[in-house]
Amino acid sequence: MILDAFFRRPSRRGKGTSDDLDRLIAVIESFAPKQFQKERAAYYYNYRTLDAYRGKLSALLESLGKGRGRHEEAVFGREVFLRLKAFYDLRDTLSDAQALADPALKRKFRELFRYFYGKEGPRPSIV
Repeated sequence: MILDAFFRRPSRRGKGTSDDLDRLIAVIESFAPKQFQKERAAYYYNYRTLDAYRGKLSALLESLGKGRGRHEEAVFGREVFLRLKAFYDLRDTLSDAQALADPALKRKFRELFRYFYGKEGPRPSIV
C-alpha cells in the first residue's frame, strides 16, 4: 500500500539485527569451548532480545570473534575490556580508571575469557 511509505513509523531497534547477532554467535560457537555454552547463553547471548544492549553486545561479540588466537595479547585484552565495560555500563557512568578498579568488572573480564576461549586472558589494562 502506498500510504505505508508515508505513515510507517521508523524502527526504534538498536544497532545490529538479530541476523547479525546470530551470525556472530555462530562464528564464536565454532571455536569456543563447548562446556561453557550454557554460561555464554545465560550471561551474554540472552541480551540480544533487549534493544538497549543489542548494539553493545554486537560490538563485544564481534571483537571476541576476531580474537581467536589473539586472546593473550594485551592490545586485544584492552579492546575487549573496553567493549565489556560499554556493555555492562550502558550509561557510561564509570571512567576507565574506575572500571579498572571495579572488582566485579575484573571478574567478568576473567570469566569472559574462560567462557569464550577456555583460558585465562590478559590482565585488564587501559594503558
